[in-house]
Formats: sequence, C-alpha cells, structure tokens
Amino acid sequence: MKSRDSIFQKRDGIPVSALHISVLLFSYICFIQLYESTFADMETVLIQINSNKAYKLLEDLEDLHIIKVLKKSVQPQQKLSEKYAGKLPSDVADELQNFVNESRNEWNKRSI
Repeated sequence: MKSRDSIFQKRDGIPVSALHISVLLFSYICFIQLYESTFADMETVLIQINSNKAYKLLEDLEDLHIIKVLKKSVQPQQKLSEKYAGKLPSDVADELQNFVNESRNEWNKRSI
C-alpha cells in the first residue's frame, strides 16, 4: 500500500491528487468546447451610434468581453463650403465676396 505522501503531491501547500488533476483537465476541455461552440456562431452587426454616451457603453461591454469593437470609423469632415452652401441670401453673399476681393486687392497693392 502506498503511503499518504506518495498519493498526494503538494503544490503551493495544497495537496493535489491525480483525481483532482483529471477533474481539472476534464473541466478545462469542457470549457474550451463550450467556448468554441458558443462563439462559433457569432455574427458581425453594423450599428450607428446616435449618442456619445453609447461609446462608453460599448467600451464597458468590450471590457466585459461581451462584444468586440472591430473598427471605429471616423466620418469624413464635411467641407465648410458644402455645409454652408445656400445659407446666405445672394445679395449678402455678393457683398461679402466684393469685400473679400477689395481686401485682397488692397493687400496686394500695399507698399512696405
């Protein structure tokens, strides 16, 4: 008959038997199979963020390993000319353009 010391090995002061190791190994294998089957059917979804608060929520979900943010797209900035096109009445726009042209002419004709 084997002595108690040969049946149990101590790891960090905790007795570990072959049965414990087998149970841990079996649990690990089951976990891996469950993990792979759970995440094998994941799908990618495109969402639109309507509020800045949603970014914090997504970061929290990512920290919990519930979701993974694949790409943070940055929307291209709209040109100011496109943004404000047609916003001024034409007579005000003409006056402004004339003022800009006169200012440029004065700047170019200056003597230093």
